[in-house]
Amino acid sequence: MRATAFALTTTFSRRVAAAGTFLIGYGIHATGSLALPLSLTAAVFAVGMGLVRLAPQARGRTLPA
Repeated sequence: MRATAFALTTTFSRRVAAAGTFLIGYGIHATGSLALPLSLTAAVFAVGMGLVRLAPQARGRTLPA
């Protein structure tokens, strides 16, 4: 079960990364520049880094098995 879950999440993330690459390429083609698509990509990562702060802290607690 653990190996299946790992394989599914790895495959899903590869597909998302491939779709993102095509979307950035389309954005460059549609806007004619590199600035806007890369800025939007950076904004997604900035939002992700902000959401990490909302995750619960596990220091000092036992983790579930």
